[in-house]
Amino acid sequence: AIVVVIAAMVMKVFLLGASKSEAATSVEGAAGTRRREPDSPAEKGFGSPRSTAPQPQRPRRPRRQPRWAWASCCGDGRREEGGGQDSEPLRDASAFGTVDQASGGNRVASPKFCGMRMGLEPGGAPPSVEAFPSAPIGEEFPESWASLLDFVNDERALCADLRHVLKDTRGPKDPVTMLRFLRARSGDVQKAAAMYRNARSWHEGNGWEHGFRTGQIDDELHRRFDAYWKPIGLLGRDREGRPVLWDRIGTSETGNDLPIDFLKKHEVYTMTRLQQAMEELSVADGRPHMYFTVVVDLAGLGVKHMNRRSLSEYQQLVRIDEDLYPEMVKRVIVVNAPRIFDTIWSIVKYFFDEGTRAKIQIAGKTRPEVALAPFLESKWIPQALGGDLHVGSGGCDSAYCEPFIIGATPVSDDLRQSIW
Repeated sequence: AIVVVIAAMVMKVFLLGASKSEAATSVEGAAGTRRREPDSPAEKGFGSPRSTAPQPQRPRRPRRQPRWAWASCCGDGRREEGGGQDSEPLRDASAFGTVDQASGGNRVASPKFCGMRMGLEPGGAPPSVEAFPSAPIGEEFPESWASLLDFVNDERALCADLRHVLKDTRGPKDPVTMLRFLRARSGDVQKAAAMYRNARSWHEGNGWEHGFRTGQIDDELHRRFDAYWKPIGLLGRDREGRPVLWDRIGTSETGNDLPIDFLKKHEVYTMTRLQQAMEELSVADGRPHMYFTVVVDLAGLGVKHMNRRSLSEYQQLVRIDEDLYPEMVKRVIVVNAPRIFDTIWSIVKYFFDEGTRAKIQIAGKTRPEVALAPFLESKWIPQALGGDLHVGSGGCDSAYCEPFIIGATPVSDDLRQSIW
């Protein structure tokens, strides 16, 4: 009864906060838009909606050869010293230092962003942890890939319209980016253009995205913080061939007491690395990957996650994803939801846009492997969730495929002091 009363009070506060946040961050244009025909049948790769001319296919690039041996990726099972918290052996990756030491410089990336390098089938050579190239967003997408996107109705022509409207706005205008913003505003070109301009203004105002892509920002603290947050991993494919992002948010810690500006910056860092991983996968597969399927494991979620500070921080990070990185999620499948989830969800669901909420499926009491079976083959479901996916051997043994899908742990005192 006490929990319900507290939840009702918290919900009232955060429903008001969510509505204010959306009003402050969402920029809407005029409701109507007049569609024009593209200047030419192949304008910037989108062409005319009735164009049937075949588009040349870009040859596939050979996948990079791993620079790092499996042993260097998994480490030697040492424990972290200092900070008062033991790290799991799989967090201690000697290729990039201990759990909160990002040695190796910019030559390596966190394994949680590198799982898609495994290929079309599990097993074989472990994924490389080579750093992503510092290419601008969209540079790897040839215009011919517009013909490979799953345009619906007049979306192809509307993307050409959107690109024309934004011709004087700085920023990437590749087919995938245009389609993401268009769909985020339900096909309304003017609203999509307003959303895009707002996002680009925010990015250029702080320079974080560009800095992380080009290496002009020192990301050492963020690579150290990767081992603690976010508890995610990009690994495996759904039945449609899309990548799968695993989110173990139920393991997240509260009370880490870190500055919200750093958490926002780390969110941009995380989304930048995910986009780079998607771009790299698109080049390797020879076709654009616009979406990933998300599996959220709520095992460990409890009353401690209902504190006001944690919810406020989570809301601000969600708005970064919704307003600046739209339409990257195909679907969200929530498993291992505890009883208290209904109470928490009644608050946090309003942090998300309506379109995102419509993509979320909550498994309830259904066993994870059963809930995931319509979307993923068992070979891509970690053993921890009842599937067959297993990465590593010996000291790298993990039912949850660590370090490619990590869980959260309390931030070490040393790293916390470095961040502050």
